[in-house]
Amino acid sequence: MLGAVDLAKLVNTGQVRPVDVIEAALARIAAADVGLRAFHETWPEQTRRAACELERTLAAGRLPLTGVPLGVKAGEGVDSPQVRRLVAAGRS
Repeated sequence: MLGAVDLAKLVNTGQVRPVDVIEAALARIAAADVGLRAFHETWPEQTRRAACELERTLAAGRLPLTGVPLGVKAGEGVDSPQVRRLVAAGRS
């Protein structure tokens, strides 16, 4: 299993596609979370759209969390300040 820094490096250098990273993460959540119940909710469609957008704009800039899927423990959901800051660190 790769760490966040290594994964971001692979995405930033074009060795791994953001869409493939997201699909692998969603598949792992679907397989493991039935027993773990670690995720209250996921946002697969928003995540897929963001990965496709990132793939189109990847050459525009390199950010520390580019291509790294994140799990956030925040009850406010995708619009919480914490999530918006994390997303900004990975979106060019």
